[in-house]
Order: sequence, then structure tokens, then C-alpha cells
Amino acid sequence: MFETGDAGGDWGIPSRHCIIWLEKEFAMNKRHVSLLTAAAAGLLIHVLAGAAAAEMMFDPQHYKDLVDASSSQTIPPGTKITLQN
Repeated sequence: MFETGDAGGDWGIPSRHCIIWLEKEFAMNKRHVSLLTAAAAGLLIHVLAGAAAAEMMFDPQHYKDLVDASSSQTIPPGTKITLQN
């Protein structure tokens, strides 16, 4: 499986060339995983942002339906809104 160099002899220790190759291979795999993770995160953000933007549509009628601040139907200042009321 691994090349053995002079230092390895019969001990089966991988040669320096083999170790360097393994380090490069590991670094390449880490890079691929990082790129795939970044791509997946970007896609997820894009999809979620599109869904959030689709939910927020301005409707002028909703604005017109709001009560004027001088109306008696507004909530008086200082009112505490809790789960009980």
C-alpha cells in the first residue's frame, strides 16, 4: 500500500514521498469539503431570503386600514400588553 524508503526498511514505514502525497491529498479533501459547505450555505441563504421576500408584500389597503393616531380607537400610552390581556 505504501512505498517504504531506506529509513523504513522492513518496518513498513512510509517513505517521505508517500507522506507528502498523503498530506496533499488530505489538504485537497479539506478544500473540497470547505467549498461544498460554502456552496450549500450560499444556496440555503439564497432560498431562505427568497422565501422571506415573498412573504413581505406592501399593500396600500393595509396602510389605509390603520387607525389615525388621534382616534379614540388607539391604545392609550402607558398600556402594558401582556399574555393575559
